[in-house]
Amino acid sequence: MFPFSGADAGQIPAELIRRNARVQAAELVVSAQSLIPRVQNGEKITLIDVRNTSEYKALHIPGALNIPLHFVKTKAFLKSSPMVLVDQGLSFHRLSSACRELRKNGFDARILDGGMNAWRSRKGPMVGESVRQMEYCRISPADFFIEKDDTKHIVCDVSATRSPASVQLMPYAVHLPLGGSPDRRVAALEKFRRAHARNGNATLLVVNENGAGYRSLSGALDRAGFNNVFYLDGGVNAYGKYLEGLSLSWRPQKERMVTQARCGECPENE
Repeated sequence: MFPFSGADAGQIPAELIRRNARVQAAELVVSAQSLIPRVQNGEKITLIDVRNTSEYKALHIPGALNIPLHFVKTKAFLKSSPMVLVDQGLSFHRLSSACRELRKNGFDARILDGGMNAWRSRKGPMVGESVRQMEYCRISPADFFIEKDDTKHIVCDVSATRSPASVQLMPYAVHLPLGGSPDRRVAALEKFRRAHARNGNATLLVVNENGAGYRSLSGALDRAGFNNVFYLDGGVNAYGKYLEGLSLSWRPQKERMVTQARCGECPENE
């Protein structure tokens, strides 16, 4: 994939770039930190894993039921106890409307804040392939476009130097260069922690230019105590391409169509 340049970024409408602050509805969520001991102490709480079957079989929370989100409302037996909806971790915008509908229909429903990723970070028990855990730390460009607006989320560009495209497409991002020696990395993380301590349980959305090298960063962030961290698939390049496509879809149909001139050597149709 060719790098998404600053010149390309200049073609993206400002409406698609800006961050529209959105506050997460506190009454709809429960943290992994508070939920894990309640489940381990035998409290009657039903965990509903709404991911697809293959993801559930690969790795899931013990005792969680695998039910597609659109079928949950048909399971009347779930009204007998509190239930928590679980997904990969960063699709609150997808679950919130369904959770509100369930609550209106008599279900005591909430969403696991941070999903499987938060459960993993808080050392909650899991069954399956541990190597799949890194997958729950990824966020697609489409989900990033929505989730960047959440006031609990801090977007961090960990590139050594921010590219022009990063500056233009993510003007709200904090620059957190994590290159260099381990000591410099620790110092940068500690400085960042002090600067953002007021955000408490904030979720980090980590980006770099092309999405490479995230795995080497995850250990450092984990050791520094950042429990909810997600990494943008494909980095700034992929996000730029996504916004480019979104921008094109906003244009009138005539502007999206390319007219090819008739070849001069081709005969006229009779």
